[in-house]
Amino acid sequence: MAKILIVEDDIAVSESLKAWLETELHRVDVVADGLSAKEYLKSYDYDLVILDWNLPGCEGIEVCSEYRRAGGDAYIIMLTGQSAPEFVESGLDTGADDYVTKPFDARELSARIRAMLRRPTGIGSNVVKVSTLTLDLKSHQASIAGQALKLMPLEFSLLEFMLRHPNEVFSCETLLKRVWSAEAEVGLESVYSCVTRLRRKLKNSGYADLIETVHGVGYKFTPPT
Repeated sequence: MAKILIVEDDIAVSESLKAWLETELHRVDVVADGLSAKEYLKSYDYDLVILDWNLPGCEGIEVCSEYRRAGGDAYIIMLTGQSAPEFVESGLDTGADDYVTKPFDARELSARIRAMLRRPTGIGSNVVKVSTLTLDLKSHQASIAGQALKLMPLEFSLLEFMLRHPNEVFSCETLLKRVWSAEAEVGLESVYSCVTRLRRKLKNSGYADLIETVHGVGYKFTPPT
């Protein structure tokens, strides 16, 4: 699963695309103008951005350029009704990773997203496994040594994120940005309670102390030996 930002001023297109991507278990935020896109990209961390070229406030090409200059490294797929080579060249030169012309088929765009997420970061893999702890992203099932581990969707997403970043320390603020949806009106207490529930479930299944508290900093996932 990936955290994706859709920047599209056509509400019908953005809502349809959001629904499609959520069926593939991605976490999706939507904004409808360039200025909001800039704010979201400053405030939250995304794995991939679907960015319309023609936007109110400022054009998508400006959003892309500013994001790349600031060091943003999420994959960017540019959407536009312009198919002329000079537009494609401009979009890619500015920092977009792919270019899709409208109208587009949601299945084709979804396939492009899957292909992009299969690049070396490994985000697109359908199975994440550490020792006997396994997350199947396609079926959204977790298991330990073949025994089902019942997790709520947010617990599953948090565990997936931490498994993909072993031995890295993340503050609660960072986890809130990377795992929680921007539209969820929650605070740091949501992170605390989710970590507590996840720890308890892992401990009851024989995996205690996988999620370590680094006092004054945050949490890290320590793979079992």
